[in-house]
Amino acid sequence: MKPWPRWTLSTQVPLVLLLACLLSACEGPVGSMPGDSTTIGASDADQEILTPADVGAPGSDAGVDVGIARDVGIARDADEASGEDATAGLDASAGQDASAWPPDAAERPDATAPDAGSPGAECATEADCSGNRGCVEGICRDPCLYGFCLLSSTGSHCRDGYCVECLSDDECQEEGSRWVCDAASHTCVSKPFDPTVTKIGIFYHTWHCPAAAPPVHDISEVLAGRQSWGPYQAFHWWDQPAEGYYCLTNNTGLLQRHATLLRDAGVDFVFVDVTNHAYRDGRSDRTAAMITEPFEKMLQTWSAIAGAPKIVPWVPVVEPSTNPAVNTVDYLNARLAAYPGMHFQLYGKPLLLVTENTEIFVTNASKVAQLEQSYTVRKMWAHLGSPGPNWSFMEVCREDPAGDEPCRQRSAVSNGQLEQITATVAYQRTFMNNTATAQARLHGRTFRKQWETLLNNPDVPVVTITGWNEWIAQRQQCGHPACPCSTFPDGCFLDTYNDEFSRDFEPVNNPTGDFYYRLLVDCIALFRSGLTCAEADPDRLCCRDP
Repeated sequence: MKPWPRWTLSTQVPLVLLLACLLSACEGPVGSMPGDSTTIGASDADQEILTPADVGAPGSDAGVDVGIARDVGIARDADEASGEDATAGLDASAGQDASAWPPDAAERPDATAPDAGSPGAECATEADCSGNRGCVEGICRDPCLYGFCLLSSTGSHCRDGYCVECLSDDECQEEGSRWVCDAASHTCVSKPFDPTVTKIGIFYHTWHCPAAAPPVHDISEVLAGRQSWGPYQAFHWWDQPAEGYYCLTNNTGLLQRHATLLRDAGVDFVFVDVTNHAYRDGRSDRTAAMITEPFEKMLQTWSAIAGAPKIVPWVPVVEPSTNPAVNTVDYLNARLAAYPGMHFQLYGKPLLLVTENTEIFVTNASKVAQLEQSYTVRKMWAHLGSPGPNWSFMEVCREDPAGDEPCRQRSAVSNGQLEQITATVAYQRTFMNNTATAQARLHGRTFRKQWETLLNNPDVPVVTITGWNEWIAQRQQCGHPACPCSTFPDGCFLDTYNDEFSRDFEPVNNPTGDFYYRLLVDCIALFRSGLTCAEADPDRLCCRDP
């Protein structure tokens, strides 16, 4: 049973009417208004499931940084023919249960709907209820006062003289579509759903090879005083991965471990960052070293691993030409077609993610229309603001993740239905090292709060997680309005900075270790179980603060 919704403005309006009525010496039995035999219920006004955080920040770093404009860019690519359909069910929930790890003593965050008020004790007759409460469908309910439930602790809607939680499904769905109104008890309950239908993707990067070549620049080493800053525009690792600084092109073993770790966590697909590499020629920097060569090695390796995640490139679509020598999207689609079964399918077609950022590449509408004949095409960016069909890889919480309020980050809506939810472990509004405006990991709490949005909307077709292995960002020179030299004389980093202000779930070579991977495993397993934290073991990793 779900606690009844928080008070909203509409539940306060009757107070004004009641005061006016009392001043007029109105009369009438409790539960009705004079001259009206029908019961009047206060409806809940603010019932949008998900509305966007009002931010107009740049997107995140993906591909090669090109000054500030590069920093505002991010995207992933396309899939093609065969593969797994996101509308098809999964086998039994994948992944290992991370709840077995030693729990820290702490309170778990609330992963359910609002907690203001709750139904009364169960009852069989009126005698089981204290005071003037009545027994309504096995629950003790406060009486309505002149048709309203201004101060009731058992609900904000008046029905047959008593205060109940809900009269319709809409009154239960302030936090998400999971909750419906039980017609008999007028309580908000979780509706049946199939937790294997939703497909889970994670942001994946192949771009590390140039940054892994000597000299390696590591922000954690600089901040510890063991290294000096590298040049401006040079890529810096935020710390060393558990596998060391790596280049996927020449590390088949690491690619195998990535595929196995993500498969065992329950990840269905990865969306590969190609957002700053629209072209295969000199118009995009180092496309071969950062994208096409490691992408080919990834296809070769993952296609030989049973159950490996499918692959979706996220890429700019810029020219009508279909010449693979020009457009990266055409080349990657052709390479995916050479490995049957590696495409991730949505609605019967391979999913293709396209950038939505005119500051770097202007999307070619005619080519997108051409691609839509063979692909399910979705535009993706970050901090999109208004609800709409475009997907996002990063959205801010409407409330501080450190608090008890639900996150309710903006999600994609298509044809009136939720289609995609994004969940990230940390996020920035401008630069990640601007810690005054960026959102820290909070040792996993930020991700848990964003994951609640999925738990409260479990019938969404796709959830995307940011991210797995970004690791690097370019050092940008100060002087940008969001990076004033007076505050950041050493420059700024857009997407990643240190252990608390980064978005990677891949294990790291520091005391944090594999904590975030274990968190990922447990949160996916919790979702696949069909439970919320209120119903699950409160000590499991996805349900407690450290």
